[in-house]
Amino acid sequence: MNTASTGWHVSCQRSVEYDILRCPNLLDPGNDALLSIGKCEHARRFVVVDTNVKRLYGARIRQYFDAHNIEARIVSFPGQEESKSVDGFL
Repeated sequence: MNTASTGWHVSCQRSVEYDILRCPNLLDPGNDALLSIGKCEHARRFVVVDTNVKRLYGARIRQYFDAHNIEARIVSFPGQEESKSVDGFL
């Protein structure tokens, strides 16, 4: 890559797998589903949502993590399909 270029290349040999779970009352502070992965003491979370989710639930997401003393950085992106790419992010 020459110095005038901007961008990045990502290469990975690992497969990516994840589960999708339906969880009633997800943002209830008594529900520990969002705490089940990663450490909980002196913890941080990076939360990515679309702008509609942030508009509708942003305050509740913040309250959830605040109730558990977890530092959360909430980042939102436009929800349209054209935004769901690296080019849409840049």
